[in-house]
Amino acid sequence: MLCLSEAFLLPEQDSLPAVECRVRVLNINQGHNRELMERCRRLWEYAEFIGCIRNNLKNGLP
Repeated sequence: MLCLSEAFLLPEQDSLPAVECRVRVLNINQGHNRELMERCRRLWEYAEFIGCIRNNLKNGLP
């Protein structure tokens, strides 16, 4: 879990943020989070598309 308040400096060391946003970060790269990719076709397509782009760049294509 990541907390939004960790991205900012608080004015006083002991003060707490008035509002906190916690998020779960998921890896959506090719080969990760299989269950999520099986449930969301668009996300799987996006991961495949980005994987193709990364592969092409690695092989020297513009």
